[in-house]
Amino acid sequence: TAGSLLAYTVDAADRLGNGAYIINLSSGESRALDTSPTEYAGLNWRDSSSSLAVLRGDKPKGKEQRDNVLLAWSDAATAAPAVEFDPTQVAAFPHGFVLSEYATPTWSKGGSRVFVGIKEQDDAPPKSTEPQANLDIWHWKDVELQSQQMIQINQLRHATFDAAFSLASKKLVQLADSNMKTTTPTADG
Repeated sequence: TAGSLLAYTVDAADRLGNGAYIINLSSGESRALDTSPTEYAGLNWRDSSSSLAVLRGDKPKGKEQRDNVLLAWSDAATAAPAVEFDPTQVAAFPHGFVLSEYATPTWSKGGSRVFVGIKEQDDAPPKSTEPQANLDIWHWKDVELQSQQMIQINQLRHATFDAAFSLASKKLVQLADSNMKTTTPTADG
């Protein structure tokens, strides 16, 4: 029934109990959908259904983004296992890219696909013990104000390329790339 399920993620101290959980609000029954000593992000329901998707992953040492795995339940209300997509196990996945936590997984209308964002893995900047300068320089000939430039650079750092994961075939198809940066799925996905 609509509105009777609540899904949530746990990010506990020392990662004990981290996972994706579900509560049936009608019966009060609670159960773990997936647990792992990793981080969970992007928990998202499919409209008017009990289909649920989430990303699970860890940030490798010296890297900026997490190496995420996509978990998708066609019916989270049952005890059926999730369909799992792990890019590290797929040779065709773009080398040097990750499923990004910057893009929340979204479902196609019919529930046969989950749309995700992929992003090139970046190296983390080296940590310094020296005090960091904070200086913004704006030139009067700049087309955009400094404040707008700062917003745009942050948006660019979090930009992802659209991809679609098919639950039936368990294959991911990249929809966007550096030549065509954005896509919009049709109403039926």
